[in-house]
Amino acid sequence: MKRKHRTGIKIVAALATLSASGLMASILLFCREEWFSGLLIFCTTAIPTAGLLIWLILPLLRISKRVGQTGIQAELTQAGIPTDPFEMLLYDNWVNAAAQFKQGLEEEYDNREIASQIKFSMLQHQINPHFLYNTLDSVRGLAYAEGADSAAEMAEALAAFFRYSISHSGDIVSLGKELNNIKRYFVIQGYRFSKRFSLVVNIPEDDISIWGYPIPKLMIQPLVENAVFHGLEKKSGKGSVTISISRTPSRLYLYVADDGVGMSQEKLREINRAIYSEIAPTPDGGSGRGTGIALRNINRRIQYLYGKEFGLNLESTEGFGTQIEIALPWPPPGEMEKQ
Repeated sequence: MKRKHRTGIKIVAALATLSASGLMASILLFCREEWFSGLLIFCTTAIPTAGLLIWLILPLLRISKRVGQTGIQAELTQAGIPTDPFEMLLYDNWVNAAAQFKQGLEEEYDNREIASQIKFSMLQHQINPHFLYNTLDSVRGLAYAEGADSAAEMAEALAAFFRYSISHSGDIVSLGKELNNIKRYFVIQGYRFSKRFSLVVNIPEDDISIWGYPIPKLMIQPLVENAVFHGLEKKSGKGSVTISISRTPSRLYLYVADDGVGMSQEKLREINRAIYSEIAPTPDGGSGRGTGIALRNINRRIQYLYGKEFGLNLESTEGFGTQIEIALPWPPPGEMEKQ
C-alpha cells in the first residue's frame, strides 16, 4: 500500500470498525429481546458514524464536481491526483497536492507569457524598425516627387502606424496616443477600400483628463480592426466605426461600435464564452480570427491592470452591427504613469 493512502485508510477503517461493532452489539441485544439497549447503542454508534462519513464525503463531492466542470481531470490524473471523492478521502494531503498542481499551471502560464514576449522582441529585431521607417519615408518622398500624393500620404500613415505599434516604448500610453494611431490606421484602410469606411471619434478634444487617460498600448486598435474585418468588409456599401465614451463617478466606459453585418446570438454567446473562459480557446486554422482570442487577451490585460470587475462587454445584432464596451476605473489608478 502506498504511503500517501495510509492516513485515509486508517480513518475509514477506524470509522468502519466503530460502526460495525456498534451494529453488531445492537443486533445481539435485539436477539436477546433487549430492544431498548440495542436501539440505544445503534443510535449512539452507527448513526453518528454514518453522519461523520457523510460530513467528510460531502465537501469532497462538491470539490469533485467543480473539478469536473473545469475539464482538467485528465491532467490531475496524469499528475497522480485523484478526482473521485472516495479516492480523495484515502489520499494523504490532497489539498497540498492540488495547490502544487495549481502553482505548476501558473508557472507554465508565466513561462508561456515570457516566451511570447521573447518571440515578439525577436520579431522586432528582425523587422529592424529604423530600416522600415527610413524606407517608408523614402517611398513617401518619391511619391510626392512623382505627384502621387495619395501614395505619399499612405506611406506616411503606415510609417507612423508601425512606429507606434512596434516601438520599444512603455506598455502604458495615453488614450489620445492610441486614438491618433487608430486614425492613421483608418487612413490606410481608406485607401484600401476606396474611402468606403469612416471613423468617428465622439470624444471632446479639450477634455484633457480623457485624452490623457492611461491605457495599455494597442488595447483599442485591435477592436477597431475587428470591426473593420468582421463587420464592415462583409457589408455592401459604406460603413463606419464610432468611438465614444460615458462616465460615472467611479467608472469610465469606452465604446467601439460599427454599423456592419453584426452576428447571430449563437455566435455572440460563443465569443463571450471565449472572452471570459479561464482556458484559452483553440483557434480554427492559424489566424484565430472570429474565435474571441484577441478579445480574451485584451480583457485579461484590462483585468490584470485595473481589477477583475473591469473589462469587455460585447453586444451585437445581426444585420445592424456590433458594439464593444470597455469598463475602466474612474479616476485612473494613480500608480499608472502616462507616457
